[in-house]
Amino acid sequence: EPEVIVELGTHKGTSFFTFCQAIKDNRFQTKIYAVDTWCGEEHAGFYTEEVYESVVKIRIQYYSSVNSELIRKTFDDAVNDFEDKSIDILHIDGFHTYEAVRHDYNTWECKVKDDGVIIFHDIFVPVDEVRSDFGVYLFWEEIRKKYKFIEFFHSYGLGVLFKGSDLYDELINSNRNLQMIYTTNLEDMKNQKIRDVLEIKESTQAELSNAQVELSNAQAELSNTQAELSNTQAE
Repeated sequence: EPEVIVELGTHKGTSFFTFCQAIKDNRFQTKIYAVDTWCGEEHAGFYTEEVYESVVKIRIQYYSSVNSELIRKTFDDAVNDFEDKSIDILHIDGFHTYEAVRHDYNTWECKVKDDGVIIFHDIFVPVDEVRSDFGVYLFWEEIRKKYKFIEFFHSYGLGVLFKGSDLYDELINSNRNLQMIYTTNLEDMKNQKIRDVLEIKESTQAELSNAQVELSNAQAELSNTQAELSNTQAE
């Protein structure tokens, strides 16, 4: 029986397609579901049908070999599509108020296997960027006390909760190393982008310098031509 991943809140598909890529690269038989209305809400913003159409297009173009399904429903409506203890990994990334994330967790937790994993996005949003109604970090502080977990601080944070914690002791014990690896990878990507920008800037400056030299040469040739023309006219 294939493993099952369910993502609550997909939007443009960044994390969904990350899951898909991992499944594709490793040739897993995993079935992955994306649950979203693709209409938006106050935190993600409201958007047009183009976002959903883009997700559909990418899924078909790049991940046709992956056993995936887009469920266009509210989370509360979609929960009835899954049997209790049928989900291996649940990714909660919906409306970000404390009440909403707690409700999503309480509604869907029974659908996750006893040895399953529950992931929460945006658990470390900087305090100065937190909206007054943003509460994922508050719920994470509560729920992390009940289970073993690992957490990542970059990109607004990711909390990974383990229901069957004994199965994941080795992974949990390597939490610090994982944090360093992924944070370093992220910094490397940022630094590479900076290097790319600098290379483009240097290349542009070199091209500008060459153009200026060519312009100077052309002006010199023009001056010489004008001088020759003046000498001819004088003769």
